[in-house]
Amino acid sequence: MRKIRHNIARSQVLIMGALLLLAILIAIIVGIAIKPHQPTIQGQIETTDHRVSTKVPSRVERLLVKEGDEVHKGDTLAILSSPELNATESGAIASKDATQALQEMTDEGSRKEAIASAYDAWQQALAHEEIARKTWQRLNNLCREGVMSQQKGDEAKTAYDAASAATRVARQQYLMQRDGARKQEKQAMAYRVKQGEAQIQKVKSLLRETVLTATKRGHVT
Repeated sequence: MRKIRHNIARSQVLIMGALLLLAILIAIIVGIAIKPHQPTIQGQIETTDHRVSTKVPSRVERLLVKEGDEVHKGDTLAILSSPELNATESGAIASKDATQALQEMTDEGSRKEAIASAYDAWQQALAHEEIARKTWQRLNNLCREGVMSQQKGDEAKTAYDAASAATRVARQQYLMQRDGARKQEKQAMAYRVKQGEAQIQKVKSLLRETVLTATKRGHVT
């Protein structure tokens, strides 16, 4: 009799445990079912492209960034090279220096030694101009035949133009030394010096275009 009662009690405990476990499972399932649904948001992000370019003919000398890099406004992206512009700057500086020297001579007056020196400088400038002319003609012919790149021909033409300008200034220096200068000529020479300075500043402004910088913050693509 005791054994039967013990079995009944044991069965009741097992049944209660099973019911309790079932209730827990039901509660978990119900909790998952009524959990609020998180909405999925879909959309598109618009981006703005900013292109960086230069106003002068040039080639890339150094590229300082690569695709995917983050850049900020003002960061240097690339360094460009422009031999033609460099040659133009050198010619402008030489012409301005020669004109300034001529201005000083017109203000101070001339001596026989100065006249002879100015004549020699003119003759040297003529010789350099002739060499530059022949060099340009030779390279220009080679460019036409496809033997030499057009860039070399352009550089030779720029050098010839600079030599021609230097010759004209040297001739004016000689004539000014020989004949003396009037007040109007002195004023004109001062004006030409200012013109030369303005030309140099213009070339330097163009040279700044050979340094490409980021205009906005963003990523390189």
